[in-house]
Amino acid sequence: MNDKGRLVEYDDVHEIVEHAVDNAATKIARFMQGMMHGKLLKHRQGRTFTFPFEVDEKHLRTVAGEVKRQLADVPIDGEPEFLSTTRFQDLSTLVIHCFDEFLERAGNQRDPEAASLEWNKFALTPEGSVVAGKVCIDFVTEKRLLTQDLGPGDTNHAVVVLKVEGSDSRWVEQTYNALAPYITSARLGGIYRPLWFFRNGWFVNVLSMILSWAGFYTGISIA
Repeated sequence: MNDKGRLVEYDDVHEIVEHAVDNAATKIARFMQGMMHGKLLKHRQGRTFTFPFEVDEKHLRTVAGEVKRQLADVPIDGEPEFLSTTRFQDLSTLVIHCFDEFLERAGNQRDPEAASLEWNKFALTPEGSVVAGKVCIDFVTEKRLLTQDLGPGDTNHAVVVLKVEGSDSRWVEQTYNALAPYITSARLGGIYRPLWFFRNGWFVNVLSMILSWAGFYTGISIA
C-alpha cells in the first residue's frame, strides 16, 4: 500500500525499487566523479600565521562558537561533525570527536605540542552534487619533540594554520574573514614565547614580564 492508501501491484513496487536504485547509483557515480576531479570542496582559502600565541579554554570556546555560527549557513540539517588530533612531545596522539571532551582531556596533566581542530558539514543533493563546509585550525607550539635534534641556537617556530573549504565561494570567503581576527587576537607580544596551551592569560603575561625584566637585568650585568 502506498502513502495514499492505494494497493500497489508487484510491478509497481518493482518499478519504484528500480527507480530508487537508479537514482542512488547516479548520485554515487556523480559523487565519485567529483572525487576523481577533486571538485568536492572546490573553494578554499587559508593562511599560516607565524607568531607565538596564547590559547586558553575560553578563547577556544569563542572560536568554536564562531565556527558553528558560520557552519549554520551551510544548508544542511544537523550539527557539524568535529574531530581533533592532539600531539604531545613524545609523539603520542589523542584523537577526539567531541569538542568539550577535547578541552577536558587534551590539556589534562600534559601540555600538547600541537593540536588540529576540524569542523565540517557534508551532504549530497539528489543530483549528486556536494553541499559542504569545512574549517580546520592547526595550533603548533615551539615545543621540541623528544625525537627532534636541534642544533645550537635552533628553535621551532609557533604557527597557527587556518583553512576554510566549501562548495560555495561566498561562504568560504565570509567564514575566513570572520575567523581570521580570532587567530590574530591570540598573538602574544613581548620577548617571552609561551610553550603552553590551555594556560590562563594572566599567568602567561605576568611570567612574560618577569622573564623579560630578568633578561634585561642580566644583559645590564654582563655589560
